[in-house]
Amino acid sequence: MTPRSIGDIFSNLICDLNKFEENFLKDLDEICIANQATIDEKQQKLLHKERIFWRAVLERILDITLFLSARNLAFRGSDTAIGSKSNENFLGVFELLAKYDTVLNELMQRIQDKETKEHYLSNDTQNELIRLLAREIESKNLSKVKKAKYYSIILDCTPDVLHKEQISIILRSVTCTHGVGINIYENFFGYLTVNDTTGKGLFNAFLNQAKNWDLNILDCRGQSYDNGANMKGKVKGVQARFLEMNPKALYVPCANHSLNLVIVDGALSSISAISFFGVLSRLYTLFSSSPPRWEILKSCVAISVKPQSDTRWESRINGVKPLRFYLKEILETFEKLEEHALEKRVRSLTEYIRTQPFLLSVIIWYDVLFQIKKSSKLLQSSATSLDILASEINATKAFLYEYRENGFSDARVKASEIAEVLGIEKVFSMVRSRKKKSIYSYESADHTWQPEHQYKADFFLPLIDMSIASVKELFEQISIVTKLYDFLYQSESLIKASC
Repeated sequence: MTPRSIGDIFSNLICDLNKFEENFLKDLDEICIANQATIDEKQQKLLHKERIFWRAVLERILDITLFLSARNLAFRGSDTAIGSKSNENFLGVFELLAKYDTVLNELMQRIQDKETKEHYLSNDTQNELIRLLAREIESKNLSKVKKAKYYSIILDCTPDVLHKEQISIILRSVTCTHGVGINIYENFFGYLTVNDTTGKGLFNAFLNQAKNWDLNILDCRGQSYDNGANMKGKVKGVQARFLEMNPKALYVPCANHSLNLVIVDGALSSISAISFFGVLSRLYTLFSSSPPRWEILKSCVAISVKPQSDTRWESRINGVKPLRFYLKEILETFEKLEEHALEKRVRSLTEYIRTQPFLLSVIIWYDVLFQIKKSSKLLQSSATSLDILASEINATKAFLYEYRENGFSDARVKASEIAEVLGIEKVFSMVRSRKKKSIYSYESADHTWQPEHQYKADFFLPLIDMSIASVKELFEQISIVTKLYDFLYQSESLIKASC
């Protein structure tokens, strides 16, 4: 055997030993890992335990965030310290749950013992969680809209507390699921801050957002806004610009908002109509500004006077109702105020209320507001369809026409009955009319009306005529849409098929 051959044998032997050692260690590692007997076994267990713990913490914090967001509650207060009484809802709910939940209780102990500085409770983390949740909800809602393919949009503008104009976006879609049926979804997609509130500016703002969502504008089949000129304008409004791009996006104005504007126009039809609600404001301010006066009112009147809403005008019937049915009790309240010397100004208010024109105004306004409120409640129902909408609008229009013919005489009778009970004179005070100086000899003399006819011409007829004109104008577009889809509700074949 030569030395060279012996060296080769040793070399081969060393290689075999290295392979044996490598395979042995590999098998040993696999056995140790399988039996959880590695050197860093404790560290791995601690790491896995921490991973599970922080995942559980994050799940609970996300639930707290969803809970507060869904109820529109404030997250933070004037203090952000845990345990403070003024740390508001987020930390307050966390502290409450920590009393009963072992996971949050352990986190609380770590924070108090200063074992950790990272706890997902800081202001920045709260904001990040809100953004992430909003993005995820928006993504899921957007996927529903795209799956449904066709959709409609609802836009509305309003200034926020920082006096910045914001436009809210709602997308409405319909899904048909086998075995479940048809579901209608209206999903809110947030606000857009806009600097240009013209029809062009608002339209471009929505188009840019639609591009970010990869939303096909041609799939839009409806658009609904309020009755602002920048939204409903037939030439430069948002709806007109939208129809230029997509003629199938049918415009339907908000019916309830239109009905609200009918009252707004009627309330501005004359000086008497404006002053009437001014008296109601004085009446509410008189009692609400003083607890003793309010107690006297409650002791005499079954229902209290109400403040006037600046937006929901149909709700003003709540302010007219006490005067319509409890006028005697209110006047008794005024007498008690004079006896207790709580208010000397009530005498002028009493004298104004104890007049025939004011009694007529109360009855007329109550009748009109009652009809409008009844229709408004029905229009706000989710079960209201186009045929019901058209029927209710026609009923409102018919009521106004009928009331114009017979309403004044009926109100006159009711006012006389109330006046007889309260001992109010059944006469109208003379209205002083401004005389015009005659310049030419052929000019006729000024016509002098009787006070009752003057009141009817100055208050009643402008109120009803303005309301009728507003109903015709504001519901013109809705009438077009109703006629377009009238076959869905009038066709006998479709009705039989649905039975």
